[in-house]
Amino acid sequence: DSKVAGLHGIYADTQTGLLIRNIGVTGAYYGIQFDNVDISTVKSDSFVSIGNYGINLQSGSSSNTISNNEIHYSDNGGVLLVSGSNSNTVDNNISNSPPGIGIYLNGSSSNTVSRNTVNSNGEFGFFLATSANTNTYFGNEVRLNGQGGIKILNSNTNLFYQNEITGNDTGGLFTGTASGNTVTKNNITACNVNFIDN
Repeated sequence: DSKVAGLHGIYADTQTGLLIRNIGVTGAYYGIQFDNVDISTVKSDSFVSIGNYGINLQSGSSSNTISNNEIHYSDNGGVLLVSGSNSNTVDNNISNSPPGIGIYLNGSSSNTVSRNTVNSNGEFGFFLATSANTNTYFGNEVRLNGQGGIKILNSNTNLFYQNEITGNDTGGLFTGTASGNTVTKNNITACNVNFIDN
């Protein structure tokens, strides 16, 4: 039952060097949750009808690779990096997760988010909140997300380049004390508003 908190497809705590590959999870609360897991790989997995996030890295889970996964219909979103989950690579995943957020970083820095397809999420394609600093986003496709392609809240010195941002309500939205963020050489088209910086 995807509504039961604590029901995980896979849960790991304080591990190094894990490989989670070629599995499918349907109907869990979290598809995969890592607590303080480092130098591990989540690759070529699928997550469907998840109650919270498909893939959740937290409590300092760092230097991991999240690649070639598919996440569909997760209530809150596709990928969550939170609480000091730094220096991870999130590459070539598909997140199609209404009504949530495609890839959400909160308090996590120096991550690389590349070549992902983040489409038709009810809120934002990418959301960076509260000291999600110095992250790099490139080569992503961000389309048809209900509230916007990118939201940055109180997060600084992030780089967005060569992303395709199309058909979202707002292309990008900077709020709070966001500063030093760079958005360059992106293709931003067919959004109701291209950018708001307040």
